[in-house]
Amino acid sequence: MMKRSVLCVIFFSLALFVAAGAAAKDTAVKYKVVELKPFTIAEGVAFPPDNIDPKNHLDALYEHFTEDLQKQKIAEQVITPGGAVTDADAADAVVIEGKITAFAKNGRNMAHPSVLTMQIVIYRRSDHTPILTINPEFKMLWETCVKEKYFGQAVANWSIFELKKALR
Repeated sequence: MMKRSVLCVIFFSLALFVAAGAAAKDTAVKYKVVELKPFTIAEGVAFPPDNIDPKNHLDALYEHFTEDLQKQKIAEQVITPGGAVTDADAADAVVIEGKITAFAKNGRNMAHPSVLTMQIVIYRRSDHTPILTINPEFKMLWETCVKEKYFGQAVANWSIFELKKALR
């Protein structure tokens, strides 16, 4: 009985040690400063649907993307385009640009969801050296397409997930 208790304590301690190591690894911020450019829509892409003004959708996406960059520890600080960066942080400053490159309205149900494709580009701010380009595709409910609040939250969360996965 005593051996089983000791073994349980050892395994439990080992599990805590491994979990603490994994948590410490996740706390490191990928970039010190990120300049986030406003999101755009590629020419010829009809988004959002039903003749809705895209400005509110893009603003919601920008707002939630900014928050998620910091929450998900991709950026310690997010600045607006042209924002000042200290000399100490300039070497680690990057720019992120995002563009909606395609939108397929499809059906208005989960059997035939709407599909949004984006292009997200990261490059060094100092010399514009490309770091990463991803083209994620997002299937979404109709309500997500037409309501800017849901759109901003869902697409930002999904985009950050895809970005974080690509940066590993």
